[in-house]
Amino acid sequence: MITTLPSYEFGVWTAFIFTGISLLLGVLQCLKKYPRHGEGTPMVWGKQPVALMAVSAGQLLMVYIIRSNMAGFFALTNMYESLLAVALGMQFVTVFFFTVQKRYWQHPILLVIAQTLALAYIYGAMQLNSSLEPLQPSLVSYWRAIHVPIIMLSYSLLFLAAIGAGLYLWQLKTAPKTEEGTLSEASQTALAVYDDWTFSCVQWAFPLLTIGIALGAVWANEAWGTYWNWDPKEAMALATLLIFGGYWHLRLHEKGSKEGLQWVVILGLAILLITYFGINLMGVGLHSYGRF
Repeated sequence: MITTLPSYEFGVWTAFIFTGISLLLGVLQCLKKYPRHGEGTPMVWGKQPVALMAVSAGQLLMVYIIRSNMAGFFALTNMYESLLAVALGMQFVTVFFFTVQKRYWQHPILLVIAQTLALAYIYGAMQLNSSLEPLQPSLVSYWRAIHVPIIMLSYSLLFLAAIGAGLYLWQLKTAPKTEEGTLSEASQTALAVYDDWTFSCVQWAFPLLTIGIALGAVWANEAWGTYWNWDPKEAMALATLLIFGGYWHLRLHEKGSKEGLQWVVILGLAILLITYFGINLMGVGLHSYGRF
């Protein structure tokens, strides 16, 4: 067994702390300056919460560099590293979206929930065994360093998409209506932002997940002699792809109600949770090396 270096444990703790501070600033922003029902205002602390998120993502990236250098291979092989990868992906994407889409700054609740999820993933990883183990024979392939990060990034995007869908449904249910029975302009704006956030995430996640599954099939053929085994993880990943593919198709062609589309995303989230956590908890199939 390869001895765990204190340096990457320190990196994870640092990322956890920066994520927590960023989350705290975002929560204070929501409590102090985020009016009810979508009337967002710019963040009180300017770019500080997002900057701290970027620092946290940088710390997690350094964790992978240190672990990989020590191990002699790309260290993304178990649930500890997988949870950190999803947290890193969520932070990277959130920072990117807030940088290129200024209107997201008017709705810091997006940042708060994204940071809450990232913090939960980091904390979850900290509860697992962080020791580096030698690679299993089936994982000794250059495909692992290509296939796994793509899949993890797509999962990060889909978890973020569910944030937008959940906020959309919450806003639709709780926002007061005018005397004419319609939503206020502020509420309609908030709904448009949440819908745009969800679609932007799925718009990136769907092709990434498609590519990741295809590359996984190529790797499977090299490792097991067949492109597809209907392994539980493979089957659930395909189900996840089809559900979000259905959402993407309906959203692009403006078919179905906006509310109905958000429920499709929530259904996709349920399937994704089974794909990512459920299969690993059960420890079944050819992908059981990713178990907790």
